[in-house]
Amino acid sequence: MNKFILYPNPANNQLIVEFKMNGEKELQIMDMKGSLIKSLTLNAEQSRLEMDVSNLMEGTYLIKVLTNGRLLDSKIFTVEH
Repeated sequence: MNKFILYPNPANNQLIVEFKMNGEKELQIMDMKGSLIKSLTLNAEQSRLEMDVSNLMEGTYLIKVLTNGRLLDSKIFTVEH
């Protein structure tokens, strides 16, 4: 898979996501219980996203990238304040 990279991991206030793919994509952040925390739709030209995670509680999260409702890749990241 490996359709995107994210850093720093663990994140403190900001998480950077760089995509290795073109096209419109949906980004979902979920907690480890499976609850959807945030969902974003990114246009085809966006290859990098700087996301504020300072409002997330410390813990482990799953980030998913989908296109046309199909899962392309997912990764785990940690927030530490």
